[in-house]
Amino acid sequence: MCVHRGFAAFLALPLVLALVFVAQKNHFDADQCKARESGCGFVGNEDAYGLGIRLGVYLQWFSVFLVVYLLPSEERSLMTALITFSSALMMAILVLTFGRTCTYTVEIIVLLWTAFMTQALASITHTAQEIDDAGIREVPVVSGLKRATTFQLNLDNPQGMHGFQSGSTLVEMCMLGYAAWFWVCLLRGFETVFAATPCGTSLFFLVRIQDRTGIVVISALMTAVSLATLLFRLVTWIFRTSTKQWFSEKTYDMIGAVFASIVFLPIILIALVTYLIPDTWMPKIFRGTSGKEQLMAFLCAFVAFVVSVAGIELLLIWNGVSDVYGVSSTGQLIPLTMGLVSLMPLLWKLLRRYMAGEPLMPDPASNGSDLMGQGGTMDQRGSHVEMGTRENDQEALQL
Repeated sequence: MCVHRGFAAFLALPLVLALVFVAQKNHFDADQCKARESGCGFVGNEDAYGLGIRLGVYLQWFSVFLVVYLLPSEERSLMTALITFSSALMMAILVLTFGRTCTYTVEIIVLLWTAFMTQALASITHTAQEIDDAGIREVPVVSGLKRATTFQLNLDNPQGMHGFQSGSTLVEMCMLGYAAWFWVCLLRGFETVFAATPCGTSLFFLVRIQDRTGIVVISALMTAVSLATLLFRLVTWIFRTSTKQWFSEKTYDMIGAVFASIVFLPIILIALVTYLIPDTWMPKIFRGTSGKEQLMAFLCAFVAFVVSVAGIELLLIWNGVSDVYGVSSTGQLIPLTMGLVSLMPLLWKLLRRYMAGEPLMPDPASNGSDLMGQGGTMDQRGSHVEMGTRENDQEALQL
């Protein structure tokens, strides 16, 4: 079972190493940077992170919460859009890295943060987990290599999306490898590949970090987390079946939570608050047997969403980035439109549900599973939610 996963996983290793070696030889164009300087800041790249692009991303992030917890039938199409967008962001990062143009350190941080958050929100959907598990349990070894290297896309069959998910994981590993190299460069004080902000680069880590000691500490922490996460993802992706035997699912999830807690300390506080909530309150918040787990996942994702939006905006303000607060270019209108197209139909469905007097949160009894159940059919007459059972997915896996 590990053969096809190992083959696909190790495709990422030479690619990451090649990117690192080539990037090490790159140096930013000092003349271009001089032309972009504006006092203690610089003129931003509106086609990479302009207001329209940022708003489009934030709208897609917000759509995830509506979909995962209120409209689970819409998960698959949104997950596909998120993964596609995070892959496009990674390509933009590579273009800025190897384009021999003037790129500032804070610009890469903003794009990396956006890409990681987009990828993370896509991975918390039940659909992503179902696709991954389908590839482990049901895909035979004899056809595993073909499935892992063929980017199939079948929104009605988790097995048919296994290749798409494998491609997404490869992009995620490239992100982690790139992030580790980037933070090592910043740790060593080599702002030669990317330029420093004219009056000094400011980082965000719940507070503003400006001094060299603080930047070194943050860079060391992010380097360790990036490398540890990359190793963890490689091992678990290749030997997922074995690790499920070595560790219980609870222990497996706890290891991932520890990595997240190191870099994002509020998770510890969220876990404590969730633990202190009386069990008798949970049915009023999240229905089903795993109410506390769902509540903690929701709170972590929501706090990460708020902190990410605040962090990205503060990074731009603190580093004096200008010309990125208008929606004047075509390149910004496309992501903004995508964000609106993702969100508006969801709000319309919730409005119809509310006007029909139906509960906004789906009842587990209506889908024969928990809150995150998949599949189902859409009632053409209006307000019934598209809900199904996991058995539908399991039957599809046998086809």
